[in-house]
Amino acid sequence: MDEFCKKVSQEELTELANKKGFVNLVGLMDPRRPGVLLFCVKFACDYFRLSAFKDKELLVHTVEWEGMQWVIMTIPEELMKITRKIVDEVGLRIADGVPTGLFYPPSVFPINSKNTFTLESKPGSPIYTSDARLTDQLIEEEDEKIEKILKEYEATTER
Repeated sequence: MDEFCKKVSQEELTELANKKGFVNLVGLMDPRRPGVLLFCVKFACDYFRLSAFKDKELLVHTVEWEGMQWVIMTIPEELMKITRKIVDEVGLRIADGVPTGLFYPPSVFPINSKNTFTLESKPGSPIYTSDARLTDQLIEEEDEKIEKILKEYEATTER
């Protein structure tokens, strides 16, 4: 994961936030929001299989904010069609804006730009039941899917 994803400074975050031709997707990694890691893995594997996009940039960074670990995927705008498809497949939606802290005064995520969006669970998702056992089950199922995707990806790239 370290090769794929790196921590960034506030200066680098500001640069990412304003990168023309790119979209930033923010997702909660720890505590883990089901669907976010699956999206990251599925998108990256699908992205790198598409030969037309191999020369494009895919940037994945992590940031700690409000005591939680967040991932930021910076992707070319031209890939938003496939991005929306994968986001939907993994049970998420792309919400306008960035996460906001629940404290007073509210704190705003370290990058906040018109091209930055949040990955969140779809309305009606079982995650909203606040059942820890169900969340653990969802994460376990997600881990199995991730393992399968990575094995398939490795098999296709070894040829």
